[in-house]
Amino acid sequence: TDHGLREGKLFPQKMITKFEELSDAFVPPSATLIRKSLIDEVGGFDPQYSVSTDFDLWLKLWQRCHVAPIDKVLVTTVMDGRDHAGQDEIKVGIETAKIVKNLKLVPECRNRKPLLRKWIALRFYLVGRRYLDARSYFQATKYFIKAVLTEPLIGWVVRRPEEQGCVALLKRVLIAYAAIPACLLKGLIHGRR
Repeated sequence: TDHGLREGKLFPQKMITKFEELSDAFVPPSATLIRKSLIDEVGGFDPQYSVSTDFDLWLKLWQRCHVAPIDKVLVTTVMDGRDHAGQDEIKVGIETAKIVKNLKLVPECRNRKPLLRKWIALRFYLVGRRYLDARSYFQATKYFIKAVLTEPLIGWVVRRPEEQGCVALLKRVLIAYAAIPACLLKGLIHGRR
């Protein structure tokens, strides 16, 4: 009998092969094969994180080992329709920013610090956008400020691929900076939310 199951992709699929691509990738732990000794070597899943423990593990592992993706379906997941942790974008954004900030880079990966700073700023900016969408203006202001303080050219980080050249960059940077006073003003007008 039909149990109301529908086939579909829960997350956009992307074959990732480099550390730099991890920022916007979803790698389900159930679809991976990893030596236990490697997991033990990096400290396993960190219990201080509640919704992004896998992301923390991938960042630690991908600094130390070669990854070889397989372009075929290895896992089928059945979702029962209830929310899962990954759907709380604000919580995931805040936690993944914390994970990246706390990441201890191995010596060979120290040159990735600028990349990690951009990842943190992007997450703060996206959390600010989610709070803005929810009309939590003071929280949005807080995260837009964190984004700008982490990466002063946050507009460069959040620009769209089709936006090229100095004028597009300047416009995107100004929009990112203008979000701070705009949210603060909306918060003052509409009250604390």
